[in-house]
Amino acid sequence: MKQKRLYSCLFAFAMLLIASANAMAGGLTLKNVTFLKPGEKATMAIGFDNDEEVATIETKIVLPEGLSFVAKEPGSENFVVNTTERTKLYNVSLSQDYVHANGAYLAAYTIKKYLPAGKGDIFTFEVNVAPTYTGANEIRLTSTDISMGDDDAPIFKPADFVAKVVSTDNQMFVTAELPAIKVGEEQTLTFNLDLPKGYINNTGLRVKLPQGLSVVEDSEQAGTACPKHNVIYNPKRQSIIIFGDPLSLDNKFALNKGTLCSVKVIADNTFVDGSEITVGEINGTGDDTYYSEDITLKVTLDKTATGINGINADEFGEGADGIYQLNGVRTDKLQNGVNIVVKNGKAVKVVKK
Repeated sequence: MKQKRLYSCLFAFAMLLIASANAMAGGLTLKNVTFLKPGEKATMAIGFDNDEEVATIETKIVLPEGLSFVAKEPGSENFVVNTTERTKLYNVSLSQDYVHANGAYLAAYTIKKYLPAGKGDIFTFEVNVAPTYTGANEIRLTSTDISMGDDDAPIFKPADFVAKVVSTDNQMFVTAELPAIKVGEEQTLTFNLDLPKGYINNTGLRVKLPQGLSVVEDSEQAGTACPKHNVIYNPKRQSIIIFGDPLSLDNKFALNKGTLCSVKVIADNTFVDGSEITVGEINGTGDDTYYSEDITLKVTLDKTATGINGINADEFGEGADGIYQLNGVRTDKLQNGVNIVVKNGKAVKVVKK
């Protein structure tokens, strides 16, 4: 065991590193983390995932201190906003909102054709980034009303959506690597760190695995960037946290660039070739708080892998190199039901009755 009991009191605190106000309640969305360069303009996009036609869309965009909307003309209370391919038949406006400080009211409607069901960006707007903009702040979509059709159709009022707008000075870069996998065989999923400025003591990220792929229990390992830090994978939250010895006065990562951590993963026979791993809520704390872009990693199946065939357990269970359950847990012997047995470099499905 990896001193999990000793550090259990720190686990809840460390999980705050990857907490997000963005629990995906539905409705309009923004990019979870947007990096902004101080002193420059930036374009931001509003996304929408709808399974019904939509007639009208209203929302209020509230910016944090240090950001301001780009006016259509100097001194105007109307701001720059544009439609996308999804909303090219819509009329849209963005104007000053006197209810919320540093807020704007967006209204969009169409008399030609309703927005069909779909997913993707629907509007973009521009912001000025102050030269003194620092750190990470929140941008909010609030007071949203979405009409699903005719006048008597119900109005959908989704919860507020909150996202991060972060100075590029607070950006770190996390990447992921996973070789092609074989069903029933362990493979190493590696995360790499590149932090251009500052230092971090702790970090956290959330890993969403596709169907048929799971993390092998107690396989998490610290990397070259933080070899003396503790790594814990929480299967319920699908999250990884990395933190130092609470009694140490100096918990800085050893390197700003290198392997962050790794876990072993294993695929069962429900895994679909080309499925994706998504990694989000990536941040670290140290002299400041740093964030990384979300990661999408395509997982491929090793084409040389032997197909899984049902065979008699008594003929194959003895002398196996590894025996796994469909959830990826390794066992010492065959269990009743379906087992994945690795033997002589081949993975086969073995059913024990």
